[in-house]
Amino acid sequence: MTANYTPSDFRIKRGMLPADAFAYGPEINYPPTDLMDEDIWNSITSLPDDVSLRTSGDYGSTLKLYWKAWEDWICLAIALQDIANKVSDSPIANCATAGIDEIQGSIYNVLVGFYRLSFSALRNMVEQITIGLALELSGNNKIFVDWLKGDEELKFGWASDLLLRNQSIHNMEETLMDSIGDSLFQQKTASNNGGFARRLFSELSQFTHGGPEFSNADLWEGSNGPIFVPKSFKRWSVTFSKAYTLCVLEAKLAKPTITVLGAGSKQTIGNLYRLLLGKIPAKEDGSAVFQTLMDLKMI
Repeated sequence: MTANYTPSDFRIKRGMLPADAFAYGPEINYPPTDLMDEDIWNSITSLPDDVSLRTSGDYGSTLKLYWKAWEDWICLAIALQDIANKVSDSPIANCATAGIDEIQGSIYNVLVGFYRLSFSALRNMVEQITIGLALELSGNNKIFVDWLKGDEELKFGWASDLLLRNQSIHNMEETLMDSIGDSLFQQKTASNNGGFARRLFSELSQFTHGGPEFSNADLWEGSNGPIFVPKSFKRWSVTFSKAYTLCVLEAKLAKPTITVLGAGSKQTIGNLYRLLLGKIPAKEDGSAVFQTLMDLKMI
């Protein structure tokens, strides 16, 4: 059975963009030089197309908010580039720029139902920005250059440990512990799961590894998907908000003087921080940390 859509539904139309739509891009070959078989096309696109129609039909305003957050992140990356003495020497500017693709990829994958990939992109984002923050505050340019060249392997845990040795981060962690008994980067022990950033990264890593309750089969509720599962979309929505808010905070910690975003945006980093904080339920892990930092005017 084919679903019925009105002719005015813009989503039923598909078109190829003209060459002048791209600042840089490949040459447009038309007619096609090696057209794929129709049955292969349908096999690849039918399920993701179905999910994209259902998702955009039921969560249009949510997707609009997150797409706006992606656009704002581009402006934030530009602002970080603008205040860097030399962009190639600024770890946080480089990592924030790389994070643009991770945010966009996460949103697109959730739109078409590849939920596990959408969570994995958030993991990449959190790891990159945390590493960028640690390198920015440490001032160790050699490690940064070696990392970019692939000669040094840096991970989230290493970055979190390094951050704990920074005085400004140490002071923030003590303030959080005194206020709410929680932190961002504290190490895991036998009696607790560490700071919020570590807990979030551990959760996101389970999606990447595809463990129980975090696999495609779980997110698609037993289907071989992709299929539209509202519960999985809502789960992603909250997690996206937490990851994004954390990364905005880390950008501010890396460059405390930043106030307004770049590229002519009138958005402030404080407003950007609050943009998705409101999408995190009050009892959700991390909410108290973010709210406390805002109440204490630490961002």
